[in-house]
Amino acid sequence: MTGVLFKVALKLGLIVKARVTKIPRGSATRRGKLMAAALRWAVPEGSKLSLHAFIDFLLGDAVGLGGFV
Repeated sequence: MTGVLFKVALKLGLIVKARVTKIPRGSATRRGKLMAAALRWAVPEGSKLSLHAFIDFLLGDAVGLGGFV
């Protein structure tokens, strides 16, 4: 189940990243380039955090870490 959720989140993250990177690509200013770099970092990190929060909400304590913690 978590594998399917990871796959869906990966596809959605790639779609969002493709849309976000198109926006500031034409910018010639330094501010625009910095914003583009920040967005390229924030989109994958945000998708990871939202995926973990969604799995925690959906499955709760049923998810284990393999007993190494």
